[in-house]
Amino acid sequence: MKQLSETTKIDKDFVAEMELQDHKTAKAFRTDNGGEYVIKDLKGFLTSKGIIHGFSPAYSPESNGVAAGHNQTREESLIGMLETACTYDKKGKADVVLTSIYIQN
Repeated sequence: MKQLSETTKIDKDFVAEMELQDHKTAKAFRTDNGGEYVIKDLKGFLTSKGIIHGFSPAYSPESNGVAAGHNQTREESLIGMLETACTYDKKGKADVVLTSIYIQN
């Protein structure tokens, strides 16, 4: 992602890919109160899909630290898993993401 304005498209693509490839639907979407997440386009999309959009508490960096830690752990495990695979396609990459999250949980 090069600009924050791409966030809505990326989120929509993620939800669509999850529904088509994994046959799963998102139930909730939690974000901070950043401007890229509070725009009407994303809110309307999530509402139309029946996805609850929750926000982290304002001015609470301690709760963001936990999320940042989880994201860093996921990213590091993904890098390790992808480096061990010689070749992988888009579906393989999605499987690695799901495996990483499953292992962490």
